[in-house]
Amino acid sequence: MKTKLNTFNTIFFKILICIFITNTSGCNQRVEVDLITNLMRFDSQKNSDDTLLRVYAVIPNQGCEGCISEAENFVITHASLSESNVTYIFTKIQSLKVLKYKLGSKIYSLPNVKIDTANIIVFPKDENNIYPMFIYTQANQINKIEYQSPNQNGLINLKSYLNSRHINK
Repeated sequence: MKTKLNTFNTIFFKILICIFITNTSGCNQRVEVDLITNLMRFDSQKNSDDTLLRVYAVIPNQGCEGCISEAENFVITHASLSESNVTYIFTKIQSLKVLKYKLGSKIYSLPNVKIDTANIIVFPKDENNIYPMFIYTQANQINKIEYQSPNQNGLINLKSYLNSRHINK
């Protein structure tokens, strides 16, 4: 009787693990599809070649203050350099007036600077929603996601990417 019970428990446990793994991978894929769909709403180059690498810099207005300030400064110095494949999206805005003041009206109104007033951009991992996020896409697929956080250097990697594009032109 004990062996039948142990066998049943083992099988039941394996089935639960399979269900959990299937649901988890399905959720991650769904989050990525939702993320790419929402990013496309903000794309400043919607009608251009989708085989090109695109970068979306998603900057929350609340969270890690140092990380966010660094990202805002990056936008101020780089957004007007006509990097058509980089779209800067500000989300979780507390005050549009304050954001416009921080960026300056010239930067605020650039075609590649977008404001997510409806907060439709969802971070794939909730624990990272306080950090600026850099999403690299190509052919409507996410290649990689990086963050500007104490543990990651998303801005440094974005700067390197932009510098390599200028060298190769």
